[in-house]
Amino acid sequence: MRNTLKQVFGFGNPGEQLVVASKRGDLKRVRGLVARGASVNFKDKDDATPLIYASKYGHLSLVKELLAQGADLMLADKTNCTPLHIASYKGYLIIILVLLAHGASIDAADESGRTPLHWASSWGRIAIVKELLARGAPVDSANKKGNTPLHCASANRHWDIVHELQAQGAAIDAGNVNGYTALHHAAFCGYLDVFKKLITCGADIHAKNKDDTPLHVAASNGHLHVVEELMTHGITLDVPNEFGDTPLHRASWHGQAEMVERLLVHGAKIDVANTDGSTPLHDAACKGHVDVVKVLLAHGAPIDARDLNGDTALHRASMNGQVYFDQELDTMANSTNKSRKVQCPPATFNGQVQVLKVLLDAGAKRHLRNEDGKTARDLGNSAVDAWFDIYRNIANKKLLERISKIPTRHFETHVAS
Repeated sequence: MRNTLKQVFGFGNPGEQLVVASKRGDLKRVRGLVARGASVNFKDKDDATPLIYASKYGHLSLVKELLAQGADLMLADKTNCTPLHIASYKGYLIIILVLLAHGASIDAADESGRTPLHWASSWGRIAIVKELLARGAPVDSANKKGNTPLHCASANRHWDIVHELQAQGAAIDAGNVNGYTALHHAAFCGYLDVFKKLITCGADIHAKNKDDTPLHVAASNGHLHVVEELMTHGITLDVPNEFGDTPLHRASWHGQAEMVERLLVHGAKIDVANTDGSTPLHDAACKGHVDVVKVLLAHGAPIDARDLNGDTALHRASMNGQVYFDQELDTMANSTNKSRKVQCPPATFNGQVQVLKVLLDAGAKRHLRNEDGKTARDLGNSAVDAWFDIYRNIANKKLLERISKIPTRHFETHVAS
């Protein structure tokens, strides 16, 4: 409460009062406080100086006054942002010109390694980007994540800045610490205008990060328009990543049913296996993406395909408790795999019940044992064990009802024959 009152009414020591006056742009009070001995380089609890606040709130006259009074324009706040960083992301070009005229460092880095050009590129300040570049700002400076200003502009959909940076020689295919290029960023976000601009500037549509191409990234996130743009450039739909996953694998894993449909219509291979032997159907079943499973089956996905552990799509779904589709995996209900190991998260109880119901509805042998000699019932908890009895009673009741509806003469005819 005391600190709040200080900020509102300007109480406190001269330095604190100077900070409050700087935030408000009160030039007269700032001059009075400085005349009475307040330090122009006072730092508040955030290590911010009066000059930082004057730059943040666009008080041009106050910025000039503080500089005239000897303010240190290289003093940074807790995030290591200088007044030039602040003015760059806020978009105050005139203040930037004043700061630069007084010797502000154009390539100073904050705690994340971002320069003023990074900030201006991220926030779409095209006029400031042009000014900083004209004054020698390093166009390809990388922050601690390896992102250049081009990455920042692409990830924030500033195609005009993308164009300006490229015109000034920005490395179009520079990768960050994860190998992401600007084109990967645009594909991830689905920014078609930026994506097309980057390709026009010569970006490599086949560039790989640690795992994926821009096509994998777009497919994973369901950006149909980006994928269609890539297809106009002759992209190969079945290109594998480091793990053998094709874009269809990635779309299936992430539940992008419409994307899966579009890839298949355009000729993506439905039965391709990755380095683990998994097909797109394995991935969709593992993650419980019902719509994707239906699309894949409608296009003829091999329902009995096995991965390197001998698991079918049904095994994957069963082990993960993610199944909500009905009879579509019935041909594999009694399959036995070579190994029960799978690198997927454990099922929740509710998911287990759904899986068990689907398997039993599809005719799975409830006493089938794994390599450890365990049945599904053995592997369940007490609630699952009880559910088996409930399911069996319901199933038996339904069977008796169906039998009772069959005319007696149907049996007589078969007996006579």
